[in-house]
Amino acid sequence: MICVMTERRLRPGAWEAFRAAWEPGRFPDPLVRAFHVRDVDDPDHVVSFGFMDVDRRGLSALMSSPSVAGEQAARMDAIAPFVEWTGIDGMFEVIEELPGPAAAGG
Repeated sequence: MICVMTERRLRPGAWEAFRAAWEPGRFPDPLVRAFHVRDVDDPDHVVSFGFMDVDRRGLSALMSSPSVAGEQAARMDAIAPFVEWTGIDGMFEVIEELPGPAAAGG
């Protein structure tokens, strides 16, 4: 499992425009789920992340696909006007999952 994660500071009030520009034409097939989270004290500080059901080899093959690379470049160009800065930006291998009490029903 791979987690793709990017932290961004958006321009003030740009969330709706950013979100519309962020949406890909088509999500990659291995995507399990994607999230946007917002700092509870700063609505312009957001982190976007998603989980992809691939291993490192599958990720490499996916990212080397000309169509995926082109779609990703187009998305980055589309969101650029709404982003002040980007912090953490990477693809991380999930090495451990620790379910909390709520996952076990209580």
